[in-house]
Amino acid sequence: MVRVNGDADGEWHHGFGGRRACFPMAEGLLRLERARSTMTMRTERPLDDDRLVHPWVTWGAAMFARWHGREAFHGGAFVSGGRAWAVLADKEGGKSTLLARLALDGVGIVSDDLLVIDDADVFAGPRCVDLRLGTAERLGARELPLAREDRRRLHLEPVADRLPLAGVVHLAWSDTPAVREVPLSDRIARLRPHNGFGVLPPGPSGLLSLAALPTLELSRPRDLGRVSASADLLLAATAP
Repeated sequence: MVRVNGDADGEWHHGFGGRRACFPMAEGLLRLERARSTMTMRTERPLDDDRLVHPWVTWGAAMFARWHGREAFHGGAFVSGGRAWAVLADKEGGKSTLLARLALDGVGIVSDDLLVIDDADVFAGPRCVDLRLGTAERLGARELPLAREDRRRLHLEPVADRLPLAGVVHLAWSDTPAVREVPLSDRIARLRPHNGFGVLPPGPSGLLSLAALPTLELSRPRDLGRVSASADLLLAATAP
C-alpha cells in the first residue's frame, strides 16, 4: 500500500481490467495491481490514516473481492442470531444512522459501506461507522472522535470474520415504521442499484442467490428521534 502526492509515475488511466484498475475518489485516484496485490493512492494533499481506512481501503477491497469472484455491494449488515442480515439503502437513505443506533445498543455490526458476499456468506468490513455531526449528536454520541471535518467515527466491536447471510433488508422512508416482505419478482431489480461498481454488474448467479434469501423492506420516518423504534422493529422482524 502506497500513498503519493501530486504527480506520480505509472499508469493512471481510469478503467477496470483483469490485471489493473484505476478509479477516481473524492480526493484523488486509487490504482490497484492484481498480481502484486497493491493499492496506490494519489492525492494532492497528504492522506491521513482515517481517510485511508475509509473510504479508500474499503473500495480497494471491493475491487479485489470482484477479482476473486465475490460480489461487492454498497451496503451494510448486522448480526442477529449468529447470522448476518444485509442492509441496503439509496443515497441519504439512513443506512449508517440505523446501523450506528444498533451498534450503540450492543448489536454486532458486520459492515457499513461495503458488503462482500461469497456464496452464502458475508465478510466483516472496516470496524467503523462514520456519521454526520448532527446525526451523531442526536444519537447521543457527540463525544465520538472526528474522522473528517464533517464526520464523527463510531468504532465497532469485533465480529466473526465471516458470517452466514440470513437475508436482506431494504430501507425506505414513510410516516410510520413498518416491515413488509419484498415479493420475489421485485428482488433482483432492487438489488442491482446497490452494486459496488456500476460498470461491473454482479453476476446472475450471485443475484439469484441473494434474491432467494428472505427479503424485507423496513420503512420508517426520517425523524432521528424515532430511530430507536425503527431499530427495535427491525430486530424483532429478523429474530431467529
